[in-house]
Amino acid sequence: MLNRIILLLPFLGLVANMPQEIPFALTFGGKQYIAKLDKGYVAPATPSNECDGFSCNGKEYKVITEADDFSLGQCQINLPDDEEGFWCFVDENSSCEKTPMDEFQGQYISTQACKADNAPKKRYIGGIPWGLIIRGVVGCLLGGTQILMADYSTKSIEDLKPGQLILDGHLQPVEVVDVFSNFVGDNQLYQFAPNGPVFTEDHQFISNLEQGQVGVVSKSGALSLNPNLDESKIHNLKDLYSLLQLKDGNIIKAGFNVVSYKTMDPSTPTYFIITTGRDGSYIADNFVSKDVLPDFEKWPLTYATLGHIVTSCKTDYAIDTYRAVDRLGRETGVLANNWRVAISDLDNLESLDDYVFDQSAWIKLGQQEILGDKEKMRFAQLLNANGAKLLSQVLDDNTIPLGKRHALVQKIKDITQQSLSCNFVVLP
Repeated sequence: MLNRIILLLPFLGLVANMPQEIPFALTFGGKQYIAKLDKGYVAPATPSNECDGFSCNGKEYKVITEADDFSLGQCQINLPDDEEGFWCFVDENSSCEKTPMDEFQGQYISTQACKADNAPKKRYIGGIPWGLIIRGVVGCLLGGTQILMADYSTKSIEDLKPGQLILDGHLQPVEVVDVFSNFVGDNQLYQFAPNGPVFTEDHQFISNLEQGQVGVVSKSGALSLNPNLDESKIHNLKDLYSLLQLKDGNIIKAGFNVVSYKTMDPSTPTYFIITTGRDGSYIADNFVSKDVLPDFEKWPLTYATLGHIVTSCKTDYAIDTYRAVDRLGRETGVLANNWRVAISDLDNLESLDDYVFDQSAWIKLGQQEILGDKEKMRFAQLLNANGAKLLSQVLDDNTIPLGKRHALVQKIKDITQQSLSCNFVVLP
């Protein structure tokens, strides 16, 4: 959407001496925009006559709009409202597949990432939203949202305490593990009109409890923030006709009307609840909602690695403000890009066949860490959004020898220790 900044690719590195270029016009969705070369940031580029499977060498442009700006440039970024299309500017002499397009006035466009011509050691990792660097972790529900308690009274979400009993979507009591907060950042909020909850685009509302079907404003947004979600069970709200709601003491399917909510200060807190309930459901302003942690067992080696990092590493500053979370989002984006570089060199890593790494233990310890430390929860959310899918495509690929994957785990830890203060220990 044009009301938020879309940042491109895994890592935005500072580049000096960028050539001057004249701004040019482009047409998208029937509207005219002005694009100018973004001289401040571009993604790491391969030589102009190569592609490495992650990007083709290209240029990065910032598109100026009335409301805000967004960037487009090197491979893989979705243009607004075009969730299927990847657009990428490439140099004229690039060996990447390219074509000129009238909309971009002679610029060459690649519509897909392409593999290196002479780089068999490069590993292509596809389907990852490299452009997403979280600008303040998206929360869920705005403060003041009324949560249905076990005695059928209501309480504002921010006032809930661990151990209190609330009702889930089955109208059964479940215990609150804790309430966690994030920040609105530059994300759009939405509301079920006229008096329903106010929520972020990724927040889940349940349409079918038994089948686990949920609706969100933006499916792509939800999957980018938590790539571990079951894509088949998530639907855009615009494609649903009803959601589960509490009416006259019963849970029924009823229609709804989603509207945009007013713009909030970026530091405005938002909240989500972790409960002891099996499906994570609860009732927010009479709508059946849910919050869940990732399915750690779906990608066990990935989440064991992330659990080890979360448990063993810390930043050199508190992450209790919007600006701090925004900063950490950028840093974890850079870190994830460095992991990607290591993955591309996987074939050259020496196999660690005697490596001891207790996956179950580190998953458990990581979960305990994030549930007991709200700053670590924010840290884990950023790592999950920026790095989980990236790691899973290799670490949990059982066709790759385990010794090779363990070598990558060690490499990931070594890289992480260069960016964060870490004390990696071996479990007894």
